Amino acid sequence: MSTANITQLPSPRRLSTSVKEDATSPGMWRVEAVDYARGGIAELTVFVGGAAEQRARAYAQWMYRA
Repeated sequence: MSTANITQLPSPRRLSTSVKEDATSPGMWRVEAVDYARGGIAELTVFVGGAAEQRARAYAQWMYRA
């Protein structure tokens, strides 16, 4: 009887993702993602300059499917 190697895929990440303008710096847009499956590890990406909001939203969609 032969046994095949079984690769276990990582469990899906439970992310809380938001895209919002920084409260203290108008024009600065923040993409925040918190991974609760990994103990609340947070990721933050900041966009400034031309079309910052649109770039932040496109990044969130691409990176986190938010």
